[in-house]
Amino acid sequence: MKPSGQVKFHEGNRIGVFGSIFELLQNRESFDLYHCSECGKVEFFIPQDAVLRPKL
Repeated sequence: MKPSGQVKFHEGNRIGVFGSIFELLQNRESFDLYHCSECGKVEFFIPQDAVLRPKL
């Protein structure tokens, strides 16, 4: 498995001109992405900085 960087996802849609404002209220998650160059398999992992950071 080779690292492919970090991918950021968010829930919901952007709505018109105010999309950026409404996006502040959306849930966002980041994952470290790894892939296999032989078979094309992709795996997502919790970012290492999130594992070390306590959840409030």
